[in-house]
Amino acid sequence: MTTLWVLSVDFRNAPLDLRAQLADKNSQFTEELAADAVERVYVNTCNRVEIYGVGDATTPEKILERWSKRSDLPLSQLQGCVRVHENEMALAHLFRVTASMESMVIGETQITSQMKRAYEASVQAGTLGPILHRSFQRSFKVAKSIRSNTDIGRFQVSIPSIGVRLAEKVVGDLATRRIGVAGLGEIGRVAAEHFASVNPLELVLYNRTPEVVD
Repeated sequence: MTTLWVLSVDFRNAPLDLRAQLADKNSQFTEELAADAVERVYVNTCNRVEIYGVGDATTPEKILERWSKRSDLPLSQLQGCVRVHENEMALAHLFRVTASMESMVIGETQITSQMKRAYEASVQAGTLGPILHRSFQRSFKVAKSIRSNTDIGRFQVSIPSIGVRLAEKVVGDLATRRIGVAGLGEIGRVAAEHFASVNPLELVLYNRTPEVVD
């Protein structure tokens, strides 16, 4: 019997270092991990690592066993932090994640774009099929409808914007401060933009690689 499922690890279930340990290590990591899935989409953000798939009902169990070996984590520990949702519950989870209802900051604006990029990556990799295609496309429409017809997106909040507000409460006027941003991934870049908007004395960007930042 074909089953729609998702294996999900997020900020509620696992600390950042553990999520990093479970994240994609190379371009073939997910392909090997979810090789039994007929369709698959891999999601990796600051707050969650998820594998959406379509396949046999036993596939999630097989993936967990591989995931345990590849991440050097005991299977019991992995099972303690991975949530498995199937069929209607998997679909509901996808809709809630895409609409930012499962985000650390409800209503934040990055997650929908991140889900779209994960979907597009699966299209390019040839791992998307009719079930996940329809499911993800529908989740994008639902997320847009929620943002348009409710107050969830009223203040256009994001984790970096919350960080700026908290920093102002703790240290006062940021225009008189030197600010450093560590990490230039998606969230780091957005954080740099938010902190730059308050015109600090100096804004220093720290990155692990010597890439040039536009």
